[in-house]
Amino acid sequence: VGFVGAMGILGILTFGFCFVGSISFTSFSLYVCQLEKPGERSGSFYRHCLLLFSVLLTLAGMAQLMLGAFIFSNFGSGPLSKPIEVAMFTVVFPEISMTVGIVYLLNGLHGAFRAVVPVRVEGDDNAFQYGMWFQYVCTLVLMIHVQVFYGDQGVLAGVASSRAALTFPAFVLPAYLEFKTRTVSEVLSENVYGIESKRGGTCSVDLQPETRMV
Repeated sequence: VGFVGAMGILGILTFGFCFVGSISFTSFSLYVCQLEKPGERSGSFYRHCLLLFSVLLTLAGMAQLMLGAFIFSNFGSGPLSKPIEVAMFTVVFPEISMTVGIVYLLNGLHGAFRAVVPVRVEGDDNAFQYGMWFQYVCTLVLMIHVQVFYGDQGVLAGVASSRAALTFPAFVLPAYLEFKTRTVSEVLSENVYGIESKRGGTCSVDLQPETRMV
């Protein structure tokens, strides 16, 4: 029970950080846009963010993989007579949990590798994005639909939509960050977005021909 609970807590922390982190990332990006400091969102910034979320992906994969392996070794293969519910995870088929965990683990390691190792890939190299897309398909079909709807003849079906929403940032944000590391320069000029600083440290943006916001 303690090990299953620990894996559930690890799942909550990883998916929770991805969910809250995606909201914070968007909010602070808008804030930096309002401050008109484009240099703070250089390629180096996106690379560090990619490393953080890749580590979270790796931990989420480890949680699912170890949970599935533990249940498989103690209760056998699926379908289980009664689903095991712990936090973000519903386990009816331990094999599915291990499979989805491996997908998360490989994508997390791939993202961390691209964030750490200075390998310059082409701008149209979307291998990581394809991997993340496959991960979310596995999440929706295997982790959520099969495990949740099969368990207790669909009694737990109400949690499917919330889990789909909570796991979505773990798919879309790393894919976006990896793309930005390939397309944004390490050092950005002050007027990279056509914003020019004025004297006194303030900037202005032309919204309409006769409208200005300071």
